[in-house]
Amino acid sequence: ALRNYDPAIHFWEVMPFLIGYFVVYSTMVFLFNLRTRHKSNLLDVIMLFLNTGIFYGFSYNLIDSSFDHEWIAAVTLGLSAFYTLHVWYCLAKKVLDRELMISFLGLASLFLAITFPLLLCSEWITVSWAVQALVLLWMADKIDSRFLRQSSYVLYTIVMCRFAFLDLPYHFGRGTID
Repeated sequence: ALRNYDPAIHFWEVMPFLIGYFVVYSTMVFLFNLRTRHKSNLLDVIMLFLNTGIFYGFSYNLIDSSFDHEWIAAVTLGLSAFYTLHVWYCLAKKVLDRELMISFLGLASLFLAITFPLLLCSEWITVSWAVQALVLLWMADKIDSRFLRQSSYVLYTIVMCRFAFLDLPYHFGRGTID
């Protein structure tokens, strides 16, 4: 059955299923916590991030094999809007689950930051990662998480290495001094 699978032909069968599965699974944890009035825990947040990462990975591969690379930005913008709507809903319903709200804000900003390198050029990746590290640092401060703080420092280190060893030499290494 997989020998006959062609992503370009089966895209419109697979992508709606993938989106539906992602939305149901992602919203299930959120709605369960709202209904039972339980605050989310670390496992809920990890599963939220894991589900989002798996969805993004599969949709990235599916779109990249069927369409131009820029169309992946439709997924990142959709994810950003999806999590922005979650934030709006939490604010409208006065949901007091701070960790979940910060996670939604972080995911919305993360996918918005990923959109620009997809639509523009690869040099925007460094800026995008710097914005993501800033968002991680902000989230770490808001929920007092050492793990997120350390993750932001690691990402900042990667950003600085990329900037120093890839971006600067590529753009300024060719010049000569007269």
